[in-house]
Amino acid sequence: MLERIIYRMRQVETSPFFDFFQVARVARVLLFIIALSICWSLALMLVFAPGLSSNDSAQRAWMMTSVVEAGTTSTYTTPRLVFEHVFPPMMTLTGASLRSIGGGWSLHTFLQACWLFSSFGVLAVLIMGCLRGCLVWLSFCLIPIVWNHTMAMLPDAVVAAALLTITSALLWPTQPARRQLLLRCGIIFASGAFAFGYRFNTVTVLPLLVVAVLVMSPRFGKLGAASLVAALVLSAGVGPLLQRLVPYRESDVVAPMLAWEHVGTLRFTGDPDLRARHSLDAILGKDGETARAISAHSWESMVPTCFAPDASLPAGLLRQPDVGSRIRHSFIDLVRDKPVLYARNKLRVWRTVLGIGNPSGLYWIGTTPPAWIKDRGIDLSATGPLSAWREPINQWGERFSTQTRLAWLPWVWCAITSILAALSLVNRTRMPAHAQLIAQHALLLWLIGLCYFAGFLIIAGSYEWRYYFPSFAFHLLAACAWAFVLIATLRHCVVNR
Repeated sequence: MLERIIYRMRQVETSPFFDFFQVARVARVLLFIIALSICWSLALMLVFAPGLSSNDSAQRAWMMTSVVEAGTTSTYTTPRLVFEHVFPPMMTLTGASLRSIGGGWSLHTFLQACWLFSSFGVLAVLIMGCLRGCLVWLSFCLIPIVWNHTMAMLPDAVVAAALLTITSALLWPTQPARRQLLLRCGIIFASGAFAFGYRFNTVTVLPLLVVAVLVMSPRFGKLGAASLVAALVLSAGVGPLLQRLVPYRESDVVAPMLAWEHVGTLRFTGDPDLRARHSLDAILGKDGETARAISAHSWESMVPTCFAPDASLPAGLLRQPDVGSRIRHSFIDLVRDKPVLYARNKLRVWRTVLGIGNPSGLYWIGTTPPAWIKDRGIDLSATGPLSAWREPINQWGERFSTQTRLAWLPWVWCAITSILAALSLVNRTRMPAHAQLIAQHALLLWLIGLCYFAGFLIIAGSYEWRYYFPSFAFHLLAACAWAFVLIATLRHCVVNR
């Protein structure tokens, strides 16, 4: 069936498949990539099972446990689940479902690793052909910071895999059979539900994907666009579904981020009257807290301001719905009163999110779960047969991420891909036919990466490389595709000179 689908491609004469391989071999290569992805994921699980943990992943594990064991007591008065973009409900529901059937945390980590490595390999072959695609896929799998974040119990790897799968379905040549159209719609719908449900920031990619499917696949376009919108609606409905299963305390997690930006904006002025006029002391119920928050404020992280033990803007207080509502109104009043100061603060936040300067962001996710998770009765300790290797690998990884820090910064990859995009556009008339098709696909990858990362430019409370991880997968593949395009164009110009 796979051979028949590939053979009926609409653009057979320009497809990179037929530069090197016959149709049957392409099908075997795709299956080979999927099989190797499963084997590589198993190898990683032998060392890192049930997965690498951070403070955020521990909170997600706690929420999954609360769903499975609904109504259990904890150090909070009720199990607290936050249904919004920071702690997305789809991950909670998926993890809880896998845990309820006996899969534990390891099954979720294993499945997300298999999906990410497989989806990247399939898309690489679709765009660059078998040989080049396999080389790029192998390089991606072996990058230490990639498999480190893939093994983490966080939503970023699943979001990357879902977006890669959606892109593969969009770029897969249109088939005349209705069954093939429905299959593509189903893939896009299911992947979209995970992409939007694991991170609501992914909604910034939706307009681009809708336009892309309408332009690139006229017959499939309306069905594909409808599938994406339906996936968004489904992901938005998971929260109310979980609300029926587990009691949770309503919480406004956006409010601490707004308070953090509020204080950051006031940091740009020394006018005591302006600071007094927009002080948050009345909301916090204590004099001098706003001034103390300004002194402790850091653009690299919200922790000193909101999450430290002696934080002047305690997140627990700000998350209360009535307090959060007052924070929102105060923030809007400040933006309206001093839009220039707000713009300066936002540019400084963007600088941090892009990794410009010296961010204190998380590059290498450690192997030791946070201590507080054991107080909730949850065990995230190592269970893999080769777990003794975890700590040596972790120590090596921390040295590696420090020594190669510049190579992974978001602004570096955004700059590299932007330069390659400009070069390919300048030389588009000189490209051979198959290179033109690859360049078009690379442009789509580049834009998807930028649009996804733009979601964190709207609102983000700190710099962590994992926020850029899905965009990195797209930008890496786009950079490799454009590099091949430029080489093919140069060779074409030399031969025909």
